[in-house]
Amino acid sequence: MRSTVAVALALALVSPMLAGCIGAEDESLEEASVLEDEELVAAEPRCVERGGNQSCNYDTLNEPDREGNEVTVAVNPADADNVVAGAKDYYPESAGDCVWDGIYVTQDGGETFDSRNLPGSPWLAMNNRSAFEANEASQYWCMSDPVVEFGPEGTMYYTFLAYQGDPVTGSALGETATCAVNNETGAVPCSGLNDVAFNRVSIGVMVSHDGGETISDVTLIDSGTFPVNFHDRQWIAADQETGTVYVAWDGIFTPGNLVYKSNDQGETWEGPVLLDNLPTSLSTPEALNNTPAESTSPSQLFVATGSQSTVYVSGCTSEGPYLAKSTDGGESFGDWEKVVHAVDEGMEAEYRSGQICMVEADETGGPHDGNVYMVYAATPDGHRDVFFTRSSDGGETWSDPIPLNEDATENDQFLPTISVNPNGVVDVSWYDRRHDEDNRLLDVYHRYSVDGGESWSMESRVTDVSSDPSYSKHQGGFTFLGDYIEIDSSVECAWPAWVDTRNEKADVMTTCLQRPGEAVQP
Repeated sequence: MRSTVAVALALALVSPMLAGCIGAEDESLEEASVLEDEELVAAEPRCVERGGNQSCNYDTLNEPDREGNEVTVAVNPADADNVVAGAKDYYPESAGDCVWDGIYVTQDGGETFDSRNLPGSPWLAMNNRSAFEANEASQYWCMSDPVVEFGPEGTMYYTFLAYQGDPVTGSALGETATCAVNNETGAVPCSGLNDVAFNRVSIGVMVSHDGGETISDVTLIDSGTFPVNFHDRQWIAADQETGTVYVAWDGIFTPGNLVYKSNDQGETWEGPVLLDNLPTSLSTPEALNNTPAESTSPSQLFVATGSQSTVYVSGCTSEGPYLAKSTDGGESFGDWEKVVHAVDEGMEAEYRSGQICMVEADETGGPHDGNVYMVYAATPDGHRDVFFTRSSDGGETWSDPIPLNEDATENDQFLPTISVNPNGVVDVSWYDRRHDEDNRLLDVYHRYSVDGGESWSMESRVTDVSSDPSYSKHQGGFTFLGDYIEIDSSVECAWPAWVDTRNEKADVMTTCLQRPGEAVQP
């Protein structure tokens, strides 16, 4: 879809937020910043009550035994009521003693969700063989790092990291189970001395042509070998003009970061194009995925597409956010260029929350087409805040970063995520601790801009209950929310997705946030 941003509505007649999300009446929220053009001041978003008594926070999981973290979400550009979320899913039947990514699909704008695991889990073969169909991912015990994306024609792409855990070195897998599945199906070999840190790790993509209802194709883009190709932390983006799909990830034992692309809806993949390692990169063999919170972990890479076949890859180091750019549809990339000031290397918490420098671009054909945006967390004042910066010249120069959280506390905000809707509206959400004097309990906040990041709406509290992070666990046993959360946007709604523990377990929640300050005409 290609459209322009219409003139925004004035604030004077703004409707209050619907019940369920906390709005401007919350005394902890500051007044909106005074902006240069009052006609472009965006009103506070309104969450939509759906799903019976779920108020404005929709639980996508539906089952008491299902839990998930490290969440992703995408809206079908061909059908705004079709939203797909995903997570590292711990449902025992399919995840066994490890984890196997989940997919949570709504076709009715959040009224109902179909929640299940991606196909091919070898644990499912042990628990319910009649429902098991092996695919390329079935040679691995564990699946992680979910990211979902839609192409312009409505094709869904779900990228995953699959790895072959092993009982010999202490993974949470049973040796008997490993060999039993191998003997029965031939899908999973009895592995050697492999574990999550040193094993076969592959990056794959599953494709759906019906909005996530069924999976038609499962492809391993790059199959790992022990110990040479340890792949980690991939991201996916689809060019909304050409339909080309890009996946980028961190190749820890390779000479650089990898980018692949597909021009045939994920059936085949070209690559890799190698990017040099990030300057002073944290992507080292000593800093691997299954590490406790105090350990340094590899940089999460992000990929975004812009107009005229431009592709951007972003990443963090201790020196700050970096960006690499391609102007030829991912055939080649320029050098990493530093964007703005340094980000923090971690935070004092009982769980891992790594560095996020997420890039997004406007490819709508509207007045802000070509803009590039980045969000990240930094600690210039001794506590963690969420920052935004933008470039109007394709990433050559960047605006001075501004904090998006304007609370008066010294509590932390982190794991920001950003999207651009088909009208060019910029949406950002993040985890926020402002409501807990102990700086521990979590909420989710949101802001949006209708003028390319020049001005911003008031902050809005998305969650109606704060979460205790200790109820969300990694498959390794330590407290874990995930290395990222995500937001995606249609014209009608912004859809943030997050880990929510109000039920004393790790639920995956989302919501539809309407933006009354935006004229939604295409």
